[in-house]
Amino acid sequence: MSKPVLVQIVGAPVACAEGTKDSWREVSNWVAGQLRVRFGDRVDVKYYHLFDVDCPPMPTEAQLPLVLIEGEVISSGGKISVPLLRKKLEMLVEIGARLPKVLRSTPAEPPDKGVRVDQAQSEKRPQVS
Repeated sequence: MSKPVLVQIVGAPVACAEGTKDSWREVSNWVAGQLRVRFGDRVDVKYYHLFDVDCPPMPTEAQLPLVLIEGEVISSGGKISVPLLRKKLEMLVEIGARLPKVLRSTPAEPPDKGVRVDQAQSEKRPQVS
C-alpha cells in the first residue's frame, strides 16, 4: 500500500470575550472526518498551531488558516473548502492508483543474487559436442 497523501492545516487560537477558542482545530477535525469518509486511509490530515515546534514553514504572505497538500499551498486565509480539497485529493489519489505498484510503494526488493545472469543464460544454450 502506498503512503497516504498528507494534508496539513495551520491555524491558531482565536481571542474572544470568553478567552480563546480553538475554532480552527474544531474545523480541521470536521474536515478530516469528511475526507476520511471519502478517502479512508489514503489521506492523512494533520492540524498544527502556528507556533507548534513541528508546524510546517509558513510561506511569505500566508494567512491563517493555511492548507497544504503534500507541501503545496491549496488555500491561505478565508474558509477551508472541503470541495476544493476533495478535488485536489481526487486527482492525487487517482494518479497514485494508476501508477504501477512498484512506483507507489517502497522500492522493490533486489533480484535474487544466487544466480548470475550469464550463468542463467548459459544453462539455456544448447550444448554442442
